[in-house]
Amino acid sequence: MKKNRKESRKEKKSRRHKQPEKSVRNHQVSKGIGLVFKFVLRLIQSVIRAILEAIDTLRGNGKDSLVSGFDRFLSLFRLNITFKLTWSYGWITFRTLILINILIFFGGKFGLQSYQIWQLDNRAAVFVEDWKATPDSALLDRLIPIEGLRYGVFDGSGNRINGSDAMAYTEIRTGNEYSPWGFSYQDWFISETVLEGDVENPDKVLVLMESTDQIEEIYIGIVLAGWVLAVLFWLIAMIRASKIAKKHLKPIHTMTENVQSLSASDLSERLMVNGARDELKDLALTFNHMMDEIEESYGKQRQFVSDASHELRTPIAVIKGYADLLNRWGKDDPEVLAEGIEAIRSETDFMQSLVESLLFLARRDRGTLKMEMSRFSLTELMEEVEKETKMIDNRHEISGEFDRCPVVYASYDKLKQAVRVFVDNCIKYTPDQGQIRLSLRETKQTYAIQIVDNGIGIAKEDQPHIFDRFYRADKSRTRLGESKTTQGTGLGLAIAKVIVEQHGGEIYLESELNRGTSITLFFPKAALKEQTGDGGAR
Repeated sequence: MKKNRKESRKEKKSRRHKQPEKSVRNHQVSKGIGLVFKFVLRLIQSVIRAILEAIDTLRGNGKDSLVSGFDRFLSLFRLNITFKLTWSYGWITFRTLILINILIFFGGKFGLQSYQIWQLDNRAAVFVEDWKATPDSALLDRLIPIEGLRYGVFDGSGNRINGSDAMAYTEIRTGNEYSPWGFSYQDWFISETVLEGDVENPDKVLVLMESTDQIEEIYIGIVLAGWVLAVLFWLIAMIRASKIAKKHLKPIHTMTENVQSLSASDLSERLMVNGARDELKDLALTFNHMMDEIEESYGKQRQFVSDASHELRTPIAVIKGYADLLNRWGKDDPEVLAEGIEAIRSETDFMQSLVESLLFLARRDRGTLKMEMSRFSLTELMEEVEKETKMIDNRHEISGEFDRCPVVYASYDKLKQAVRVFVDNCIKYTPDQGQIRLSLRETKQTYAIQIVDNGIGIAKEDQPHIFDRFYRADKSRTRLGESKTTQGTGLGLAIAKVIVEQHGGEIYLESELNRGTSITLFFPKAALKEQTGDGGAR
């Protein structure tokens, strides 16, 4: 017996496992059929399009080509969001109305039957009370005038004692009784009441039967009215849902028109953000914010290209001018030849520096910038910068104060380049005999490199822009302008900022006109540690 039970349990488990497998298999089959159907439709569409394109090519059609007509024909079958929302609302309403009508069908039927049976039972109860008071067959005559009512008195064996003609007890028990849960048509409402005797062994039984014709007519009228009202209500709901969907989707159409009006030459168009704070307004605000950033970036790009072209135009003009000069006079005049060669070399050095700077920034913008990393001491780097600065500049008082910092993991050349950029700017914009002070401080979590001068300073309106590409705080200063010491590509500070950010650092600027400038580079210690293979640092 135990073995049989175990086997039966195994069979049940196997059946349970088989049923989900069958459902998954059926789902995969239906999904595969759907994909094949889509593939066939797309294949047919592609074939038709290819044929129409060939005909257009042969006929030389323009705008009114067969392909454009075919596309317009296909667009008729495109289901837009308004239609989808309207159909969704309509489908939900339709299912709700079906449920309501089903409840009306069975609930109304049950209510009408219960009411009619209750009436028959009340009539039977009144008749029984009169019968018990004065048993008389003449009482039965009172039931005859009631339209649609049949009655009968039967003994315990089912034989008719009195009542309507051709009424037999066996006819009553043939299942012809009215049922509220059936869809088929029944003939009678039936009520049985014991006149004499008890329920188990009755001597006489009164049976009342009333036709269902009148109730069925009322019920059918109610059901038909319910379905007519349901269809009307569904149509009204569909129309109303369509209007609501169009109203709520109108901002999307407006957004689409505004977006379509955008072009590279005019990025100033923005989406309207009036109205309540909803998802569409959030979308419009997000889009406007994105467009602000794109417009700003595009403006910077155009300005960058314009400035780069301007910076390159000057040395190219100088080189061309000296080339013409050498062509005319340099062959015979050694001084002109030497001057021309020196000028051309200087300008080509500048162009090389400018192009390398542009490539550096372009790699950063593309995310392909790589730096050679190594382990070195920040203290030694700063001491080397101080030493080299004193060698090339004897017009300023240069001093340094550096903490003894541990070894870091970074790009020695690039960090040195960044510090040199700030030092060079201090030299350019600090009067002779001015002071330039370098320092390196180590805190619990950071390394801080500071460059301070007492030069001419930077105006407050210029401070947010000094790290922009080709930006000059003094617009009158150019490479061939009044001050030769301030010549440059205009990209040094932008490159220095990129280098600092690539090492996880931040730049803090403090400056006041005619008082001086202080620039501090903060590097988190964690960012200047070498990452090991297991995700740690050393």
